[in-house]
Amino acid sequence: MSAPERIALTGLAPPFRGGIAHYTLHLGASLGRHASVRLFAWARQYPSLLFPGTSQHDPAPLGPSVETVRSLDPLRPWTWLETVDLVRRFGAVRLVHQWWHPWFAPATWSLLNACTASGIPVTVLCHNIEPHEAFPGAAAATRAALGPAERIIVHGQRDASTARKWWPGAEVAIHPHPPYAILAGPEMDPREARSRLGIDHAGPVVLFFGCVRSYKGLGDLVDAVPALSRAVPDVLVVVAGEFYDPRARYERRIEELGIRDRVHIEGRYIPNAEVGLWLRAASVVALPYRQATGSGVLPLARAAGVPVVSTRVGDLPDALVEGRDGLLVPPRDPAALAGAIARLIVHPPDGSAIARAAREHGWDGLARLVLGAGTG
Repeated sequence: MSAPERIALTGLAPPFRGGIAHYTLHLGASLGRHASVRLFAWARQYPSLLFPGTSQHDPAPLGPSVETVRSLDPLRPWTWLETVDLVRRFGAVRLVHQWWHPWFAPATWSLLNACTASGIPVTVLCHNIEPHEAFPGAAAATRAALGPAERIIVHGQRDASTARKWWPGAEVAIHPHPPYAILAGPEMDPREARSRLGIDHAGPVVLFFGCVRSYKGLGDLVDAVPALSRAVPDVLVVVAGEFYDPRARYERRIEELGIRDRVHIEGRYIPNAEVGLWLRAASVVALPYRQATGSGVLPLARAAGVPVVSTRVGDLPDALVEGRDGLLVPPRDPAALAGAIARLIVHPPDGSAIARAAREHGWDGLARLVLGAGTG
């Protein structure tokens, strides 16, 4: 019996917090069922200028274990080629590199070029080709950094179109974002989840989850609350996440609209151990994004069987089946947002069907695609 092929994986891993760290562990564990995998992880992520939150670490990471070497540092160029040497000595037949932000462009360009020069083909898995918040030079940096890739895997049609245009020589494949079942937690009555979270509310709960940044459109959700309250008088909108935008701006708007009793703000980073409780407490998850490529919150909600109202931006329409998983509305349209949320509250879809559908595009399918055994 031949030994399994060896795959080198790069990416973010705990103790760094957030969806990409979870993604890395799930992908690594799934690849590990078909190959021998070693993760060459980033030892540093962003400088404080690019990360306005309180901490880049989670005190209680969750997820499977993957053999890890913390060898990459975006601020220490010598670690880039040192990592290539480690990949070669591991005997990797392929490098699977994760991409999500142009901050990593210099390191990525060096890493990918050195690997291909050593005869190690590269597959890039793009969480989003372009950053959620654009800045000058981002596109050029991305096009250069990922140029050596043989294959590029994305999560939706929009990114696939961009990839085919920017890297015409690469093979491009699509796989929907798999669900984070471990974070969604076990099934639970919403009343129990709310009790554990200290939310004393018996009516419907609309959840905005994750860090608050302008592109995520929380302001549009706040503006939708008066109309939503008229349609569903006992509704409560819960904002659970750390504010990267000035919180006072949203608080002022809440006061102007007179909806203080309709909005509960939990303005802090939600640790892994609590994520499932917030999802299970919700009747609807709102994704009022003004712009985006995709969202890690959507597969979280689907894994928990919670319907979603999302705006039609980026690849979000590809990830949501209207009528089954939730509803789509135009961005920057509070009236449409309020109407769609109200419809889902009054006529909720089958949560178990949502959760079953989420499992159709799981981690094993993505792993097989990465290894060339699946189709995109």
